[in-house]
Amino acid sequence: MKHPQDWNPDALKTLREKLAKAPQRFTEPNLQKAFQLRRDKALADIISMVKNAADAQSPLYTAPERVDRAIQKILAVQTFTSDQLAWIERIRTHLQENLSIDQDDFESQPIFSDYGGWGAPLRSSAIVCPH
Repeated sequence: MKHPQDWNPDALKTLREKLAKAPQRFTEPNLQKAFQLRRDKALADIISMVKNAADAQSPLYTAPERVDRAIQKILAVQTFTSDQLAWIERIRTHLQENLSIDQDDFESQPIFSDYGGWGAPLRSSAIVCPH
């Protein structure tokens, strides 16, 4: 649970499906209502809810809060060109809606494909993948 790379689109989809099929119908909206009542946090994201269930000290974030925190960490340690910042904003928007991203999203989602898909940010050095 401590490794963001493990929260890929397939893992999140599987988690949502398994929770929704439980006899208690743990759909994301139902879980959000429960977290609103018990923890006074509206619209907590699925990652926060699972982490908080495993460790009550783990903070609850909405999807925009989680994504903004991550983006701010990146922006605080590196300077970006305007083209790079445009790609970061596209990625931010996508992540706030989906909480995960993979290479296929760059070809299938208009927010990326309309701007050249996977190859465009790589050609412009907009995305730097740390190794």
